Amino acid sequence: MNTFPAEDHGQPFSIHQHANAQELVEKLPLPGLILRRDASLLYMNELGRRHITPPWLDGAAARLVEMASGFSTCELEIQGSQNVNHTMVAYAIPLGELIVVAFADRLSSSETADAMKMQQRIAELERLVAIDRLTGLRNRREFDKMVKRELEFSEQQRSPVSLLLFDLDHFKKVNDRFGHAVGDDVLRSTAGRLSWACRPTDLLFRWGGEEFALLTPATSMKAATVVGERLRTHLAAKPFDIAGELTVSVGLAEHQLGETAEHWFERADAALYQAKKRGRNRLSVAAGGASDIWGAQEQVSALQLVWSDRYVSGHGLIDQEHRGLFDATNALIASMVESSLDSNAVMAQLDDLLIAITRHFSDEENVLAEIGYTGLESHQRLHRTLLEKSQRLRDAVHAGASSPAEVVEFLANEVVNRHVLKVDRLFFPLLGKSVSH
Repeated sequence: MNTFPAEDHGQPFSIHQHANAQELVEKLPLPGLILRRDASLLYMNELGRRHITPPWLDGAAARLVEMASGFSTCELEIQGSQNVNHTMVAYAIPLGELIVVAFADRLSSSETADAMKMQQRIAELERLVAIDRLTGLRNRREFDKMVKRELEFSEQQRSPVSLLLFDLDHFKKVNDRFGHAVGDDVLRSTAGRLSWACRPTDLLFRWGGEEFALLTPATSMKAATVVGERLRTHLAAKPFDIAGELTVSVGLAEHQLGETAEHWFERADAALYQAKKRGRNRLSVAAGGASDIWGAQEQVSALQLVWSDRYVSGHGLIDQEHRGLFDATNALIASMVESSLDSNAVMAQLDDLLIAITRHFSDEENVLAEIGYTGLESHQRLHRTLLEKSQRLRDAVHAGASSPAEVVEFLANEVVNRHVLKVDRLFFPLLGKSVSH
């Protein structure tokens, strides 16, 4: 079993990845360069060669490498090729053992990049370091980043988060019998099957080897057990090409209040060990979770959403509608606490919230289309999935097959809490440069 690493530097980039980074830097409408971790220059694009002098770079390279401990920016005085100093904003992005730097130059207007294009290029560069090369899933480095964000979000919003670890059973036999090429195909296929079967708000990672990790925001241990069992049976239902039938063991742990990320992972890993020890092809759950405490303290009111200035996108219409969804969701939760769960007033508020969410998704898609957001198509698909499930839950309530609490929990946690505040924030940097409404 693996343990949670204090720091994961990842594997060195291949020549192919170097070429990808170089191609992206060359296409930047800005001066840009690639540094090695020792601060030596690997590559500089044409705009960089035209406007940045080597002596200046020799003095600034170490600072740029230091910046890249995480994605960061700073203003620098750059000595240009005509011995003229320019104030420029430097963006430093870590890519394995490489550092990619893009300069938002303030040279001639004809060479000044459109801020949107710059952000899109930078997003492409960041993606290089976040993705596992074999499976296309998020990698361990990205897992470390996302765990910290999800735990902060969970404790701030009093929303449970669970971790599931998946390990292919007897995978070594696949490599030994059929070779590593077939083993790689199995891993790619497993990643695809898990991705297809996950919920839109779940976060899937390749942990390493034959292990995969799944973060399930706004999901208690009980709900995550249902998710894990569904994925386990889904993987076992269809034999793999050449390798045949394979199963997976699953370890699950809901985060506990005050628990470190390392200890949380260790509990999930221990649960995975128990699943294998008990015969494999099963799910084992670590005891305890924050939802137990929150549920004992408060019932429905534990779902109350708290607005923060950190959720402001910079676009007037988007911010107005996001804040409105917060207020409408909290009003609905308050009504459920104060009145019977099948009251006409609660049901009317529920329908009004669904209408507001539908309208907001449409308005948001129009804004993203106006600014040329490259992720619009996938964002639209996610909107459709969330609306379809919301409608199904709403219809079940009206048919008496479910309670309003279930649909309200879904809307509060997955639609407003998770989607609006986490998924939408991916395009917030682009909205700051768009025209506010």
